[in-house]
Amino acid sequence: MLLVFDLDDTLYLERDYVRSGFAAVSEHLAAAGIPGFLETAWDVFEAGARGTIFNRALQALGVPDAAERVAELVGVYRSHLPSIRLCDDVLPFLRDAAREHTLGLLSDGPVQSQRSKVEALRIPHLDRVLLTDAFGQEWWKPSRLGFGRISEGFIPHDCVYVADNPDKDFQAPLGLGWSCYRMRRPGGLHRSKPLPKELERIPEISSLQDLSPLVAPPRETR
Repeated sequence: MLLVFDLDDTLYLERDYVRSGFAAVSEHLAAAGIPGFLETAWDVFEAGARGTIFNRALQALGVPDAAERVAELVGVYRSHLPSIRLCDDVLPFLRDAAREHTLGLLSDGPVQSQRSKVEALRIPHLDRVLLTDAFGQEWWKPSRLGFGRISEGFIPHDCVYVADNPDKDFQAPLGLGWSCYRMRRPGGLHRSKPLPKELERIPEISSLQDLSPLVAPPRETR
């Protein structure tokens, strides 16, 4: 069986990456005489803002949020080596699952950021890694392109995808005939999103420990 995992909020908590990135940007700005970015940006993030956090944080600090400045900070954020770690259930699961299954990773997001995350996490036992942005945004989920590439050599019935975001993660693999499981970790950024009606049949789990019995190979009977 091929078990493929999403990365963010599936194998580690994305909020830890966000805070790590804010810390890198804060250090960058502090060197230019602008302190306080980490705390300010984190407050904006915790308040639910997305997409305009850098602008709002700079405005709150009394710093012009010119497009050039924001682009500079986004570059620092995406290029930093993050301080993140795998969730506690991940290593034991991967160690055991690798004995019976082929393991893969398929993740969206700017490729520089995703590569930095993979490097920082040092995820063991992965046989296949596909970062969709390395092939272009047309490969981003819900595109089927990445799923087709990573599953070469397997029939759809033997493929499983584990991910967290009901807005984009499951349409493609389900359409290809894969099985899917929705990860709903405490602290996950998409944890509160309900499954759309057309996806309600997808089982939900909160830990890879919950997945172990669901993908265990059948025992031979004598």
